[in-house]
Amino acid sequence: MHVTPAQLDVAGKNPASEAGRAQSVDVDACKAVFRRHPAGAALLTAEADGRRVAMTLTSLISVSATPFLVAFSVSESSSSAPVMANASRVVAHLLGAKDIGLAVLGATSGIDRFRDQELWTRNPSGAPVFLTESPRLEAQILNRVRAGAATLYVAEVVAVSLGQPGGDPLVYHEGTWRGLGARVTEPA
Repeated sequence: MHVTPAQLDVAGKNPASEAGRAQSVDVDACKAVFRRHPAGAALLTAEADGRRVAMTLTSLISVSATPFLVAFSVSESSSSAPVMANASRVVAHLLGAKDIGLAVLGATSGIDRFRDQELWTRNPSGAPVFLTESPRLEAQILNRVRAGAATLYVAEVVAVSLGQPGGDPLVYHEGTWRGLGARVTEPA
């Protein structure tokens, strides 16, 4: 069944599916399944009301090519959530294995991620960006959808930096950062 955003209630729930739910799913089992699912790492930066945020996330996805839309989620418990609620633009840095330091920086709570002035600058639009050779996407936030204990953001890409080609991508799998390593040959 297709559900439009207008059909979701204020908590982001589909009333039709809620009524038919007899038992809840084992949340720990769901978390275990997603720990086994490798995900690309991105460092997201944004600014609103004079406050900058940077956070590492693995929820960045491509949604549409025309227009080019991306989406990501931010937990309501994240220290970045209040700034993200008011941000109009974001920059997603698609991290490579050599960017492990930036991934750890964005994932560490309770620190000023912009303290080291040598690690970041502002791009031509004024957005905070970290200095990396990895690709970056700057995007205008179009929609925010409440989804359980998180907010799903949909944003339109307005600028692209391809970065330097090559290099091992950074993925998060089984609670650890990894490079992809050797290429797997498809069966004939």
